Amino acid sequence: MMLEHLGHPAAGQAIVDAFEAVLAEGDKAVLTPDVGGQGTTEALGRAIAERIAG
Repeated sequence: MMLEHLGHPAAGQAIVDAFEAVLAEGDKAVLTPDVGGQGTTEALGRAIAERIAG
């Protein structure tokens, strides 16, 4: 939402899309415990960044 507010809606949507895709994959090593995984915040962030980078 911050990126949209700053005039970068495509970048904001890319982050949302990547986040949703990583969650949908359901990799327990990446997901954090609050959503049923065993990963860390760092691992989740890295997976999202890798998804964005393609």
